[in-house]
Amino acid sequence: MNQAPDRLARLPINLLLVTNTVPPSRVRTLPYRVRSVAPLLAEAIALLHSGEPLNTLLMRA
Repeated sequence: MNQAPDRLARLPINLLLVTNTVPPSRVRTLPYRVRSVAPLLAEAIALLHSGEPLNTLLMRA
């Protein structure tokens, strides 16, 4: 059985920050905010397209 929702509910946190890389579960035990990864991917693609390294992008993450 998946115990993750129950375990998350017991954590002393006010907000869970998640990305939109995986659809959210229907079990919502905590308030959460979804952040898009699209800007990060767009910047990575732009850096790669211009021949720049991803070091600066990864150092900010």
